[in-house]
Amino acid sequence: MGLFGAIFGKYYNYQLRDRNGKIVYDGISNNPERRVKEHKRSGKRFSSYTVDSFNRFEDEAREKEKKSIKKHKGKYNKIKYKNS
Repeated sequence: MGLFGAIFGKYYNYQLRDRNGKIVYDGISNNPERRVKEHKRSGKRFSSYTVDSFNRFEDEAREKEKKSIKKHKGKYNKIKYKNS
């Protein structure tokens, strides 16, 4: 995949949720189902997930992820967006 394919493609925003519905992780993936399985194998504790949106451009997906992390402060998100 060339540079164009890395920027233009299928990007999904997804959230992992605890049993109370609280978002514990916000992420981006081109294959959310596979990514959720990876999170389970890594030991993250969650009871459900939602796929929030589909984006054609990675920067759109990153911006949505950034806003959601700032809003929900998921306990498994390592990146903490502060002043942007």
